[in-house]
Amino acid sequence: NNIIFEHHLDQIKGRTETMGIEELILRASKHEGMKIGEKRGSEHRTLEIVTNMINKNLSDSMIADFTGVSLKYIQKVKSDLLKNNIDN
Repeated sequence: NNIIFEHHLDQIKGRTETMGIEELILRASKHEGMKIGEKRGSEHRTLEIVTNMINKNLSDSMIADFTGVSLKYIQKVKSDLLKNNIDN
């Protein structure tokens, strides 16, 4: 979808040169990197929210309902928190 948009933008700007394979690969890599970064940011934020809810002693089912994560994910976060508290 972005490639179509960029093609139309190039037409509007009057860009007439053809994109080379290197530029195409660089653009695709940049786009993929941005998607990966967004996903990691979202996953990190979800972990923060679930951790805060656990620390507020909300039930696992409430956390799952509010966040949309699985009970298995919540149990893993709890296990990791317990392990980190023991290690520290």
